[in-house]
Amino acid sequence: MNNILAELRPDQAEFVTSFLDQWTLEGIRSKRELQLKLEGALEWGLHPPETSLTAKKIIAQLDSPGNDQHLSTIATLEIVNKLLDYKIAINLQPRTIENYHQVLYSFAREYPTLPSSHEEILAFLKSKPSGGTRLNIYKVLSVLYKFANERLGTTNIMLSLQKPRVKPKEPECLTLNQLIALQDAIETARELGLFNLYAGEALRLSEALRLDIKDVGEDLLRIKGKERDESMPLLPEVRDALLKLAGNRGPNEPLFISGQGRRLGRDMAEENIKRLFVRASVIVPQMSPKVFRSTFTSMAAAAGCNSFIIKRLVRHSGGWDVTEHHYIHLSNEDLMKALEKYSPLRLIKSGFGQTTGR
Repeated sequence: MNNILAELRPDQAEFVTSFLDQWTLEGIRSKRELQLKLEGALEWGLHPPETSLTAKKIIAQLDSPGNDQHLSTIATLEIVNKLLDYKIAINLQPRTIENYHQVLYSFAREYPTLPSSHEEILAFLKSKPSGGTRLNIYKVLSVLYKFANERLGTTNIMLSLQKPRVKPKEPECLTLNQLIALQDAIETARELGLFNLYAGEALRLSEALRLDIKDVGEDLLRIKGKERDESMPLLPEVRDALLKLAGNRGPNEPLFISGQGRRLGRDMAEENIKRLFVRASVIVPQMSPKVFRSTFTSMAAAAGCNSFIIKRLVRHSGGWDVTEHHYIHLSNEDLMKALEKYSPLRLIKSGFGQTTGR
């Protein structure tokens, strides 16, 4: 700050020093607002040409790494609540909202004022035990700071903070023998429907639970996906299982319902699958619907399906390159032929790889 004061007359420097000693940044939400308030106050003690220049230099000084604490006067809980309200309004998945809620409220308790230095963010990350948890927190905080930057003009310090490194895990996959054991252990229409969608069609848990009865077509299944809604080929055995599950209920009703007649919740669906694993004596680290997607892709690849068709069958557009995304088109008839050949349900019937199971 001394280099700024040295450019002013002694009386002006004294005024600025006195002003900064008494002035508070409380309520300031952006650099532009800070500049306007500084200019409005300084114009009484400085000539007009000097006012804006001095204000900008003061802001630059406050924005230096050693003085970041002066910039952030935003209540963390306030911006967190605004972010969550926005995400709820745009219909973000409830599971994602819950993840944001847990991370951000913990962050707000630790830092009532929104941190503006890397040191505070790094300290919060280092307080967590696992790399996966740190990476999740990093991603959520990146969303928060991007939102604060867009709404309030604050500096997005996450852009210059390195993402935590996490050693990639080998995907957990089931063998064909384990799939057969799970299929043989099915006792209810709900378990059959879920198993067929997970193992046979590679649906995500949330995609299966969002299905309504009207989404089950003659040979297509309308999927409300993670990345987009689309119709995908439907194996006849899967269709039969889903229609039996639907019974005589109306087309707009949920396909999977709880005992109270409401749409089946995520926790109950996961519990159903865990009970099936235990009943089949298939004890693996990941007894969840997610293991079926990795099993689907691994088995299809082992059976000779090319990677682009696999990406289309599991609807994972994030892995497409430019050529695949813009120039290669596969019809539903093409995908149906691939599904009939490479779906684990069909591989079970053919006995593919059965002797190599663990």
